[in-house]
Amino acid sequence: MRDAPQQKRFTDLAFRSYDGKAGAGLTRANGLSPDAQYTVIDPPAPQVLEKALTTWDAQRKRAKVLLVLDVSGSMTTDAGNGKTRMELAKQAALTSLTLFAPDDEVGLWTFSTEVGGASTPYTEQVPVAALSGNRAQLEKVIRSLSAEGGTALYATTRAAQQKMASLADPSRINAVVVLTDGKNEYPKDSDLNALVRDVDTSDKEIPVRVFTIAYGGQADLGVLQKISSASRAAAYDASDPTTIDKVLVNVLSNF
Repeated sequence: MRDAPQQKRFTDLAFRSYDGKAGAGLTRANGLSPDAQYTVIDPPAPQVLEKALTTWDAQRKRAKVLLVLDVSGSMTTDAGNGKTRMELAKQAALTSLTLFAPDDEVGLWTFSTEVGGASTPYTEQVPVAALSGNRAQLEKVIRSLSAEGGTALYATTRAAQQKMASLADPSRINAVVVLTDGKNEYPKDSDLNALVRDVDTSDKEIPVRVFTIAYGGQADLGVLQKISSASRAAAYDASDPTTIDKVLVNVLSNF
């Protein structure tokens, strides 16, 4: 990183070199101050960094998260490695539980369209509660999931955020994580603009952010980006289903 070619790439883009020196890109014409003097701070000792990392889980703000998993029929599609999208998603969801602290609060919904006479396209599988008390139930439900029906993405996303808003805790990070492998297929609720307005958190005292995961090549990443952006969150691309483990880790790093 300190070799001249790499350092030149930084300084050409108006960053300073590792020892604080300005380069060609850092000029007054660009609104910058090349003559300003800065002290380069030495990085913390390895022991300090290790202590910071090992105490992170104890120090970080706790999370209150609702996981919302798509269980529509398309989740039975082969993911390309001998497993279905559903199998990989279940495996990733189980792994994700290990990333939460025991006193983080986690719940689980599933969604498709109304199946078996259900009144809504989404189902509360495990209520949001401390992971220390509901981990076993979450694991049991996740392992038992099966796929059928269509994709009621908009109705489910709205309902999930509204549910979490009713439970929101100002001392926690309040969020919904929606994983879907398809596009909205629910005529009863097909207005994307209305959904974007509904999930907007800009005027909310306690915002509930909606993180979305576009899972597989048929998911509409553009739509999911609009939903997440309105809620001041982010959308993640898992168009290659075999990457879902890594993507879900990236999502949960927000908490």
